[in-house]
Amino acid sequence: MLLSSASIRAALVISLFSTFSSCASAPPDPGMPRPGAVAGTIRVSGGHPYERQLVLAGENGLYWLLHASALEGELLRLDGQPVRVHGMLGGNSSGPRELSVEWYELLAPHGRIAAVGTLGTHQGSLVLRYDPGGGETASIEVLIEGPLREPLGHFIGYRVWISGEQVISTEGDGSDFETAGADGRTAGPPGSVAGSERLRVVVREYGVLGPPTSPLRDVPHSTYPDSCR
Repeated sequence: MLLSSASIRAALVISLFSTFSSCASAPPDPGMPRPGAVAGTIRVSGGHPYERQLVLAGENGLYWLLHASALEGELLRLDGQPVRVHGMLGGNSSGPRELSVEWYELLAPHGRIAAVGTLGTHQGSLVLRYDPGGGETASIEVLIEGPLREPLGHFIGYRVWISGEQVISTEGDGSDFETAGADGRTAGPPGSVAGSERLRVVVREYGVLGPPTSPLRDVPHSTYPDSCR
């Protein structure tokens, strides 16, 4: 018996509806890359350069294999340091979790400030210039204070990381300073994060991440240390 045209149209509608319903209800592929950020500690596995891998030990107990062609050199020198890595997340439960690094930020211990940037000078002061938001916010200048200022002064133009306490001036001429509160912030200008784009930090730890760029590349510098605490 031949089917009527109405029956054929009904069958087509049901078929199309079933197809669209199954596609709409299908869960997203967990292995597809997606943007995100993970906080943890940088670990370097493998002693040989051809076997070496960058791993992020996450705060939730998970491990992420890092892919960072542009930032690999810096991250290798941050072995053991706490960071928050931003990029594209991938992998699933059946394979390794992976993270393609777009940018990262150094995390500071409680009561401290940490930053990564390039050392320079401004009106006789040693300054670290860094971008705290992966290029989305204005650069901030950090005035370097404390006993490590002199050794850091040998690395003008280098990429470095620092960690220390934010300070505020106690006199109008800025000759004296005191350490900020335990939250790492001050009550207002000129030293506060919210009130100014220039901070003053007494550096307690630092490490050198990369050499200077031209024209400083050919200028003699002191011994290249891995870190100083």
